[in-house]
Amino acid sequence: MAEYGSLFWIILFVLALITICLFLIVYTIIKGEKEREKLHAMRIAEAEKIKAHKCPHFLGYLAEQPRHNPIPEECFCCIVAMDCITMVSADTNNQANREDKEAHKN
Repeated sequence: MAEYGSLFWIILFVLALITICLFLIVYTIIKGEKEREKLHAMRIAEAEKIKAHKCPHFLGYLAEQPRHNPIPEECFCCIVAMDCITMVSADTNNQANREDKEAHKN
């Protein structure tokens, strides 16, 4: 009879562990969804900010320009200039590096 008592507690312990693991999984999923919602809201707000700014170029224009080109005057007071500069794709970054190397060779 004592064997059934200890088996009961082992089964209860395993069920408690499973319950805790399921709780953590659900919590992680819900937390991820909330973070995605916040990120989506931030992206929408940023898009609205850019639309309201009425930039004569496009977001990412400065990132695509060669590094030795002068920055347009209207970009100095732009509220999204830092975002525009940092929107660098891998291709743009590689091209800028190649242009820098060519400029240093000459």
